[in-house]
Amino acid sequence: MQIELFSRSKRRFSDMPGDDIALVLPGLVHAVFDGATDPTGQVYNGETSGRLAARTAAQALVTLLLAEGPQVDITRIGTALSQAVAEAGHKAGATHPPPRRLPR
Repeated sequence: MQIELFSRSKRRFSDMPGDDIALVLPGLVHAVFDGATDPTGQVYNGETSGRLAARTAAQALVTLLLAEGPQVDITRIGTALSQAVAEAGHKAGATHPPPRRLPR
């Protein structure tokens, strides 16, 4: 099996990676986690909040599928991913909604 992935950041001239995360576990799951771009540009531990959320959700899905198998209930997936993202955001000091920048 050959799989090729390409993701282009909205910030084309930035050295930071984009917010989206692709996940490929052959025979188990293929997914793209669309990390919503934070309009305030906040960065937490070197990652944008969108990338932090997408990466955390992807990792939580892998952990869940490897532990419980591919027949895991969709509600269980939603709960596990939501909890993981909330915990990661809390640990990173992220707020929701992010603080607004004052107009100049």
